[in-house]
Amino acid sequence: MTDNRTPAGGARPYRIAGLIVSLLAIAVLSVVLFLGLAALLAGGDALIMGGDHLKGVLARMLELGGLLQDPDGRRLDPVLFGVYSFSCLIYAAVILAILAAARWRGGRDWRGLIAFAPFTPDRVYWMQAAGAVAYGLLAGILLLRFYPEAKNWFVMPSGGAALAAVFTLAVIMAPLTEEMLFRGWLYTSLRAEFGSRAAIGASSALFALAHYERTLLYALAVLPVGILLGFIRERTGGIRATILLHAIYNGSALGLKLLLPD
Repeated sequence: MTDNRTPAGGARPYRIAGLIVSLLAIAVLSVVLFLGLAALLAGGDALIMGGDHLKGVLARMLELGGLLQDPDGRRLDPVLFGVYSFSCLIYAAVILAILAAARWRGGRDWRGLIAFAPFTPDRVYWMQAAGAVAYGLLAGILLLRFYPEAKNWFVMPSGGAALAAVFTLAVIMAPLTEEMLFRGWLYTSLRAEFGSRAAIGASSALFALAHYERTLLYALAVLPVGILLGFIRERTGGIRATILLHAIYNGSALGLKLLLPD
């Protein structure tokens, strides 16, 4: 098993107080970056489509919360495209903020602070990936069977542009962002301070809570996946392995939602 107590290259992870401060700094910087990216996109949209176009899109997005729960099952593809696109923008801002924090703390050794290390998939890894996908499909089916309201937690669009946006969000942006944060930035410092078991437990619990959806059911369903990702992070010594498995897991869940929309 790889020893991850000290990141490769000599970069020093934060202790607990510094980790908390760094997370607050990442949150603030993420907001600033998001606003900047949104302003750039809004300016481009105004130049290309006219000023009233973006106002209309935002007005419809503000109504999304209630419309998504209508019993007639309307998909609202233009609105969903806007929501998923803005979500991708949020994830992009968080990624940039984490990278900035890593460069600030680690300099040339910044990759060690988020454990962005290469790995070679082996048979154990693919068995773990297959087990995660099987668990995700079973958990999704059982959740819908015993808690039908869960179908309102995520609405699958039907239009090509909206589908592309949700694919980008679920299979690319979410795995990158969440692994950089939970198994990268958080895990590296927690591992150095408290050891692997505490790092896996704490990062997995926070990962699950980040997926809270009106009840704890979804968070509890996600928790075993977070624990598995933590073990893979520990075994491989980096997050490239967890990013790939996370993308496979989300992609299979997306496929299940396409096959079983109700």
